[in-house]
Amino acid sequence: MERNIIRRDRACRQAGKEIHMNYRLRNEFHAAEIVIRVKPGDTLDRRRVRRIRRQLCGVAGCECSDALGRQGRQPHNGDLALEQWSHDSYRVTADA
Repeated sequence: MERNIIRRDRACRQAGKEIHMNYRLRNEFHAAEIVIRVKPGDTLDRRRVRRIRRQLCGVAGCECSDALGRQGRQPHNGDLALEQWSHDSYRVTADA
């Protein structure tokens, strides 16, 4: 499986395409998990943040998590990280 991903990434770079990566978010309190496809430099706008939060914690008024719906230990997502860009949006950064 990993070889296929490496081949795909190499082909994308050669074709000049941007590489999207999977980013996994988890809410352990509600036992929910979601995978989003992002690329470094993407901004998660208000609509996407609300959709992610609703899938991780759909209970109105629940205070189990942060603004994005994350709670508990988060899985390792390679070199990607989410940083809060404004009060209702996040930016995907690449840790180099």
